[in-house]
Amino acid sequence: MEGQSTLSPLGMSKQLVRTAVTVRAPATTANLGPAFDVLGMAMDLWMTVRVESASRFEMHVSGEGAADVATDEGNLIVACCYRALELAGFTKTNMPRLKFTVTSDVPFGCGCGSSSAAAIAGVLAGLSLSGHTMPVTGSETLLQLIAELEGHPDNAAPAIYGGVQLGIHTAGRFSSHRVSTPSYIWCVLFVPKNKMKQNTHATRKLVPSEVSMKDAVHNMGRTALITLAFATDKPELLRECTDDRFHQPGRSSIFPHLNATIEAAMRAGAAYAFLSGAGPTVCALVWGRRGDTVTMQRSERRCDDVAAGMLEAATRCGVPGAIRITRPTDDGAHVVTNGKI
Repeated sequence: MEGQSTLSPLGMSKQLVRTAVTVRAPATTANLGPAFDVLGMAMDLWMTVRVESASRFEMHVSGEGAADVATDEGNLIVACCYRALELAGFTKTNMPRLKFTVTSDVPFGCGCGSSSAAAIAGVLAGLSLSGHTMPVTGSETLLQLIAELEGHPDNAAPAIYGGVQLGIHTAGRFSSHRVSTPSYIWCVLFVPKNKMKQNTHATRKLVPSEVSMKDAVHNMGRTALITLAFATDKPELLRECTDDRFHQPGRSSIFPHLNATIEAAMRAGAAYAFLSGAGPTVCALVWGRRGDTVTMQRSERRCDDVAAGMLEAATRCGVPGAIRITRPTDDGAHVVTNGKI
């Protein structure tokens, strides 16, 4: 593609190596119960962002969050795209004018990683347009950039790399490691109609800053058990992991449906259920659904049973909402070329 040329204050030409790019970033579910700020999983729900050179700034948003997000240069996608262009050497005086077109299937503002998807999509678009690259091995620079925005890597890592990621902070930086995920897990999401009145940072105030040694050991053991269950394909191990002691007890005070929907999901046949991120979405993991439900025996349709149980429990709590059924994805954020990765 022909590049768009701009002039720096010193008269030096600065070019975009592409005039348009389309990127996709996945939804994520974080914490997975007791693995607070550590484990996260990418889900097959996507935010698609097209960025192209234009005569003036424009932004068009459709799908999830369209009525709620800013459509000016303060939008997170836009801000992160500009940040990537700054890293590539563009300045405020020679920043190219861009048009942003966003279509999102990622549930907005409810614990499904919409902010991480937006940030990563923006940065990836800016990198692609400018041709700027970042080191990965030994530094994971893109992960540092996104995780520092949020303060933890549990959404950022799976959104970048896909799959289930175990993120830690050590030696002054974030790092992430992939956890094996069986290919036949399904995610049943109960997404409340009413989103969080507080943002994620506000709800973190409900999480204690200190915990007892007993509770720390409790959660550490269950975090290890989740990782083992995934790596060895033993979903029965997950039944021991639903009683988080770090963040779900505090957040249940503002999410009256939380405990009821988790219990209902487990009774209906889910292998595991937990608050997705900071909530209010609740995610249930179901093993074994394969192929089209039309061909399945009634006993195999556990996703439908789990969904019905969660909806009924939430309704009893006076919390209206909807069900989304999806599955983990091994694909992280990527540039789309001719409709393909």
